[in-house]
Amino acid sequence: MDLSPYIQLLRNEDVVVIPTETVYGLAGSIHADRALMKIFEIKQRPLTNPLIVHVTDPADFSVYATAVPDEVYQLAEKFSPGPISFVLPAAASISPLIRGGQTTVALRIPNHPLTLQLIRELGSPLAAPSANRYMGLSATSAAVVELAMPELKGHILDGGRCSAGLESTIIGFEAGQPVLYRMGCITQQQIEKVLGKPVLYVGDTHSDAPKAPGMQQRHYAPRTPMVLTNRLQQTIVDLSTARLGVLSFCQPVEHPAIVAQEVLSTGADLSEAAHRLYDALHRLDLAQADVIIAEWVPNEGLGQAINDKLRRGAESILLS
Repeated sequence: MDLSPYIQLLRNEDVVVIPTETVYGLAGSIHADRALMKIFEIKQRPLTNPLIVHVTDPADFSVYATAVPDEVYQLAEKFSPGPISFVLPAAASISPLIRGGQTTVALRIPNHPLTLQLIRELGSPLAAPSANRYMGLSATSAAVVELAMPELKGHILDGGRCSAGLESTIIGFEAGQPVLYRMGCITQQQIEKVLGKPVLYVGDTHSDAPKAPGMQQRHYAPRTPMVLTNRLQQTIVDLSTARLGVLSFCQPVEHPAIVAQEVLSTGADLSEAAHRLYDALHRLDLAQADVIIAEWVPNEGLGQAINDKLRRGAESILLS
């Protein structure tokens, strides 16, 4: 594919929307502060929220970080290219805009041929958060990006539907111990199996300056108010005076108040549910319901990451 129009945009210190296996990203060259500022302006994202740097090879980790624990290479051998990001001490070449006030940088190797080709032909890593407004739903197709941010038409590299559908898992190291900053496509259990040691989850913060993206209490939210529940049928009855959108895990439900419904996986497959999550929420957001009722999925493996996204996007959580 001819990527020259997108390379020219990036060399002109502009932004490009890139496909990855996780979600679409809003990218600029790490060497172009004007592009980095444009990312924050388009997303309406606080400057204290760091960006993830996308590279093409594990050898790049030691170029853009001053120290790389052996555990990083262990995990990269297993999961990279793929949906895992590593928070490491930042090299001096990393712009403060990327670091968001931290002394660290998040690095990852995306598993998408077009984006890897783009980085190589540009000759520069790309800094990219998800291609959506701040705190909004991530996009897993080019069409959803253009619908949400029409000003980016002509800047969107269409690489098809994202294969994974959830953000990358973000892991860092504190006092030499591995810690999980954000749940994502690679589960905590998978990481612990590779490292042969426990990994502490530290992914919730009330700070305006998180150590990594996706740690805010409110995030990944549809525009329509969303209620998260573990008693779906009863919650539908309780809220039946409203027009309801329903997001269920594996079973459809019936009620006259339901105006739109999405089932994440009729086969109760968590990978399929993760793949479908954001698209389903986008469709429910367009259905003009008064409220979306979302059902918890089984809180195991990849289900933990799905529930984490739902929890951060919900305005209220109902537990029996």
